[in-house]
Amino acid sequence: MNAERLGHRALVLGGSLAGLLAARAVAPHFDQVIIVDRAAFGDDAAPRMSAPQTYHLHVLLKGGEQAMETLAPGFLARLEAAGSVPLDPGHDFFSASELGVAKPFETPMRVHGQSRWLLEHCLRQQLRSNHRNKQLEYHSAPTMPTTTMMKMRSKMTTMKDHHNPKSRGTTQFSGQAQEKK
Repeated sequence: MNAERLGHRALVLGGSLAGLLAARAVAPHFDQVIIVDRAAFGDDAAPRMSAPQTYHLHVLLKGGEQAMETLAPGFLARLEAAGSVPLDPGHDFFSASELGVAKPFETPMRVHGQSRWLLEHCLRQQLRSNHRNKQLEYHSAPTMPTTTMMKMRSKMTTMKDHHNPKSRGTTQFSGQAQEKK
């Protein structure tokens, strides 16, 4: 099944997890997808100070894991090969509340634990390898202030592709579609 072509080029502002997954989601509809982020992306997994909680342990829950694997087939194998640690939530997590401390429990579920930068790096690498024929470009705009990025986002939500008679409008960054007027 061929995806409906919406235009030649799509611009995604932000190259973190949401931006990478958004780029993958729109890729079938455009010839070229350009991802712009304040940070430069190297060939190695490295911390990005612009990413929130960059030094915290990140765990993918099963729904997120499955969604990412669907959008980027081979992602989980790449993540495991890069050093992601399989965790047993029934024994490896400590959970406490005002009711007390939860006792360890048996569960067949396993989740992956890794750094934020390893997670992003593996997703970025898998998207590159899955889309060799489609142009996914990564650009750095380190001096672009957040306010400028926000202004660009607000302008992008109102742009329409007037060269494409099938265009129904752009997709807002919030994920809500704008109807052509």
